[in-house]
Amino acid sequence: MKQLVATLNRFLPASLAGAVLPAQPVRTAPSPSYVAYAHGVTALAAKLACADGIPVRAEFTAFDTLFAFDGLDAHVLRRLFLKHAQDDAASALQYARSLASLDLPLAQREELLRRLCLLAACDGLPNLAEIETLWNIASTLAVAEPQWRELIGAHVGLRAGAHPHEILGVAKRTSAEALRTRYIERIRQMHPDQLAGKQVAPAVQRLLEEVTRAVTAAYEILAKPR
Repeated sequence: MKQLVATLNRFLPASLAGAVLPAQPVRTAPSPSYVAYAHGVTALAAKLACADGIPVRAEFTAFDTLFAFDGLDAHVLRRLFLKHAQDDAASALQYARSLASLDLPLAQREELLRRLCLLAACDGLPNLAEIETLWNIASTLAVAEPQWRELIGAHVGLRAGAHPHEILGVAKRTSAEALRTRYIERIRQMHPDQLAGKQVAPAVQRLLEEVTRAVTAAYEILAKPR
């Protein structure tokens, strides 16, 4: 878990390594709007964490690291996170709409989405359910598709300048057999064919197609010398 926290912190600029909102002095009682925002973000993070099933320990740890709010008890937020993760009646969009109604600055909405992408990636490659949820959140918060693709792309093998090993998620000395196994696994996870008969946002479709091309190109580069 310490390694996970360290990895997440490397993604966070020093100026943003606390609450998503500008820090408030600890001596000052948090305003009602600040508390409402923190609770909305907590609920949204919980809904993302359970998009693909019951949240795991890594997601709880990532939440604690990514969504700390000055002046608010972390234990209270953790209990609120657990409560929303168990509430099947509400959806992520419900809380995304509430946050969108606050007219937050674009930079703050993008930073929130970036941390949600980190939360989705904390327990491995984001899956289709998480990617769809993140796109629904992004579109509700009026974050443009290119920015969303850049944020989620960093966690699905589309980071600019990524090495083929990084795109496939394999070590440099991976055997040919293990390399092919990993390639098939990635294709099964991200290939658009898995969406047959299912309605999905065009933005998600385009992302999966881009990931599939990148994974195939990376595999061809690494498999050739083997």
